Amino acid sequence: MEFDGLGAESNEEDRTGYLLNTAMVEVRAGYRFSRALNAGFDLGYGGAHTGPVTRDDIPSIETKFDATTPPGLFDDTRFFSWGAFADTTRATCHTVPAASTGSNSLAMWRRWR
Repeated sequence: MEFDGLGAESNEEDRTGYLLNTAMVEVRAGYRFSRALNAGFDLGYGGAHTGPVTRDDIPSIETKFDATTPPGLFDDTRFFSWGAFADTTRATCHTVPAASTGSNSLAMWRRWR
């Protein structure tokens, strides 16, 4: 990733690089109410880590900026999510999927903390 300042204070000469690693694990459970309707909930947990980089073209971010310039950049974070989903399927042939025509709709709601 690259960073060269915030908003009007950004400057091309201040361009630096930083590492961003993210990971998330999600578990989904549902129930099939009928051939056409599935519904359930999901839970997730993840995190983000930022750090220095070694690049030949631009310097690492900590060489030009401190922790107060890009807010949150040097802070690792963890997050939790939960939500619900509903999936509807309308098919003309449920026994032979290749011969089936129809539609599929998915609605999801998710909350992050």
